[in-house]
Amino acid sequence: MTTNNIHEEMGDGVRDPETRQLESDLANLYAVPVPYLRFSANARPAPRQREGSLRRHWRPFAGAAAAVIIAAALLIVPQVLGGGGATQVSAQTILDRANAAATRRANSLPSYHLVATFGRGDEVKAGTPDASEETWYGDATHWRTEQPGGFVQVRSENDVWVAFTGESGTRAVHGTGEALENWSMNRVGAGAAQSVGDLLAQYGEGCQVATQGADDELLGRAVYVIHVEMKPEACSRPEESEKVRMNSNDLPVSTFWFDKETYLTLRSEQTTAAGGRNYVYEVTRFDIGVAIDPATFTYAPPAGVNVAEANDWSDAKSHLAGITPGNTTDAGATNAPGQQKK
Repeated sequence: MTTNNIHEEMGDGVRDPETRQLESDLANLYAVPVPYLRFSANARPAPRQREGSLRRHWRPFAGAAAAVIIAAALLIVPQVLGGGGATQVSAQTILDRANAAATRRANSLPSYHLVATFGRGDEVKAGTPDASEETWYGDATHWRTEQPGGFVQVRSENDVWVAFTGESGTRAVHGTGEALENWSMNRVGAGAAQSVGDLLAQYGEGCQVATQGADDELLGRAVYVIHVEMKPEACSRPEESEKVRMNSNDLPVSTFWFDKETYLTLRSEQTTAAGGRNYVYEVTRFDIGVAIDPATFTYAPPAGVNVAEANDWSDAKSHLAGITPGNTTDAGATNAPGQQKK
């Protein structure tokens, strides 16, 4: 999603400098390579000079994306080939199939608790990853994920809440699982495959080639290892093949470690042609089949914070950026169902 798309969806409200910065950071956030959010032709990491503002405002929120980073490599195709056309359709087909499979698996997945870290490769290597995240999963409609310092997301039955605390205070939104399906990460608990063949098929689309590596072990659990890269000979159209060939020195190789029991990603990384790791996501604790206090799956806003009602994904983005859709009122003035207007 480009910055212009963000402006178009947020309306014509008057924006102060901080709000403009938030919008810009949102544009970078939604280019994070996570299939359950959206595909983007601008999936390349933001320039270094923008990283300070992204960390300052949205570091906690970016963790929500990393929680389900099971198919980051799928974004290589639209990134290199510019999106659209047969390749974009193919990518969307993969997404739809993965979502359907994830929904089927969610009903049988055992409860779990995990902690993960993620960030750019140089930061992870230096022991300073961008962020950590903790997730509690009861079942497909009961889960919670949060980060130290500002982010919490909760689903209970069909209700989904997201709250973010930044320099301008706390903003929170509420919506239903159906209305916010592509945004609410209501599949945070489900791996999108049921076999190694599924994994290879899901990743071996477009110009991508997926190969199975030697089985490994992480956190005492058996894992499948899948390598994904782009090759000109895998493309179905000559023009795509040529673009891949022209960008061959800049294409990352992605590696994923999938838990054999749940097909959840326990680790993923992208390695550049030069051998540097430019993105790493890693689960550092994974407890499965654990009892979770039902109170974990509830959310109450801090005193004085109203919860904005988001009818869809566009509404949610606007409220979190501090703009009430359709006018210039701050999102904090919007009351959630059951709250009295003041």
